[in-house]
Amino acid sequence: MIRELTQKVRVLQGRRIACEHCGGAYTYLAGEQRKFSTTGTVLVDSDERMSQALAKRARKHLLEQDRRPRWGEGLCPHCRRYQRWMVRSSRVGPSLRWGIGLFLASWCFSPVAAGSIGGPAGTAVLLLVPAAAGALGVWIGFRRALPAGVARGREDPFSITDDDARGLLRHCRAIDGDPLLEWYLHVHEGFPGDELVLPIGFRDLTGEEFFPAEVGSARVLAEG
Repeated sequence: MIRELTQKVRVLQGRRIACEHCGGAYTYLAGEQRKFSTTGTVLVDSDERMSQALAKRARKHLLEQDRRPRWGEGLCPHCRRYQRWMVRSSRVGPSLRWGIGLFLASWCFSPVAAGSIGGPAGTAVLLLVPAAAGALGVWIGFRRALPAGVARGREDPFSITDDDARGLLRHCRAIDGDPLLEWYLHVHEGFPGDELVLPIGFRDLTGEEFFPAEVGSARVLAEG
């Protein structure tokens, strides 16, 4: 008999970049939620063995995430703008989801309306309504994306200056805590009960090696 082990995992990484608009350096907290699964045979694969297989699969994904030059989003605390690639990324997913969703929903109901109308007008309804609904969905997704200009009035607690990052690291050294977990908990005050939270350290994409080696992603992933 085959059994399956599944675990929800929330990955956290601090990423330091130079703003393409103002040139100021800042660190933002990138993260995502993933679900990892592995299968085993009852009476053959123990819980420990399956957990090891699950951890191996998750580690492979974490290494891939660490190598990605562009991941996550964070508002520049200096000029209060998002990077252009963040804005583009935030537009694609929502626009596709809303566009396809509304297109399919209207496609299911438009034949009923077209049948009740009949004739050329019914054919027009059958063709035009789903197209218009899909276009509306794309527009909605676009509007829900990150702003391309200055985000006035918007706060991003997961985006901090170098001075704030130094303060976070000093605080965590004093309490012997993980800086990414402390940062996350400072905002959310808790984790979902069914998630395994995996902080994978900090990565400086400016090439300045701002973070101490002991909290860097290279060491954290090597020790994981």
